[in-house]
Amino acid sequence: MTANGHAADTRTAPYAGGPAHPVAASTKPHATAESVSVDLAKPLRLRITFGAATFLVIGPMLLLGATAPDLPWWERVIFAVIGVASFLFGRYGLHRSWGRRILVVDGAGVRVQLRRRCLFDLPWQDLSFVEVVQRPGGYSLSMPSMVWLDFYPGPDFTTRHPKQARLCKRHPSGQAYRFQLGPVSKILPKLDEAFQSVHPEQYRGVREQSWSQTPKFTWRLH
Repeated sequence: MTANGHAADTRTAPYAGGPAHPVAASTKPHATAESVSVDLAKPLRLRITFGAATFLVIGPMLLLGATAPDLPWWERVIFAVIGVASFLFGRYGLHRSWGRRILVVDGAGVRVQLRRRCLFDLPWQDLSFVEVVQRPGGYSLSMPSMVWLDFYPGPDFTTRHPKQARLCKRHPSGQAYRFQLGPVSKILPKLDEAFQSVHPEQYRGVREQSWSQTPKFTWRLH
């Protein structure tokens, strides 16, 4: 119950590995820190090398081969189509991989940006459950672990934030959403410090170990 006699808004957020529980969503204090930034990922060398080779070498060579006069017309068309596709694909991969992904936690909310472009942005008033989980990246042991941001938004999340909704996946519990932060490792303590410094009186960081010894930090509203 709030001071004006109205019932406080509550939402149901799942415990990590447990049943759902109600959390208050309308009485959140202001952040105590202006802004905390965490570097999520450095440029991936393999992806940058592949993108550069496709963009600068493979695509132009195929386009050059399409201009050969001794080739049948249908082979020139195939060379041109594959060359343009390789050129655009390499440019896209190089553009997406070059630059740092930064997670910003401040008084406004949680924001993920690539260089100056904002990839993900949600205000605190639309969040009542935040969890950062590090999971294996693939079947190969050499694959880097993936870090995901799981959160429970308000009921009008898809209406108010359609772009964020398209970038997210539904949590297996069916209640939360999941946003992939990137193939990174050893950043969970930094994320924990960021959330704790911004909202120490509101969120508590809980380090949990699952059966696979996968580190996980959870921030829940008291």
